[in-house]
Amino acid sequence: MFNYNPTDLHLDSCQLWGNWSSGWHLNETDSVPFNATFNVFNKNINDGSYLWNVMCQDVVFNSAFNSTNYTINIDTIYPNISFYN
Repeated sequence: MFNYNPTDLHLDSCQLWGNWSSGWHLNETDSVPFNATFNVFNKNINDGSYLWNVMCQDVVFNSAFNSTNYTINIDTIYPNISFYN
């Protein structure tokens, strides 16, 4: 889950950007984001360490990325434990 909280009275859309498949690129667009509240992009991505960010645009085409790229680490592999006497 990728949570973001945009603030613009005339918000038009928000985009999830990331590097989990072949470089930094637009991954998904939310065409109905809610102003001043948490919005969510749900993604299923493979194990690894990735960068992500959100870019939002208002109805007069002003846009902005958050000032920082974020890192997400996915690890779905259970540890293996062996006991020896």
